[in-house]
Amino acid sequence: MYCFVTAAAEHTDLSFEALESWKSQGSSVLQKYLQSCKPLCTRNGAFGYIDKRIMLTLWTIIIENAVTLIVGNRHK
Repeated sequence: MYCFVTAAAEHTDLSFEALESWKSQGSSVLQKYLQSCKPLCTRNGAFGYIDKRIMLTLWTIIIENAVTLIVGNRHK
C-alpha cells in the first residue's frame, strides 16, 4: 500500500514538473498547446487525486482503522 500511495503522489508531481519545464522551453504554439494539458493524476475514490498532501490523511485513516481492528479482536 505504501508503495502505491508514494508512487501515485510522485507521479502527479513529476507530471506537473514536466509540463512546467516544457512550457518554458517551447515556441509560442507549443506553449498554447501545453496550457490546455493537465498533469496526469491518480484518482482515489472520495479522496480525490493523490498527491503528497493527501498522503498524511490516507495514512492516518489506515492506521486508525488497523488499530481499531486489532483492539476489537483482542477483546473477543
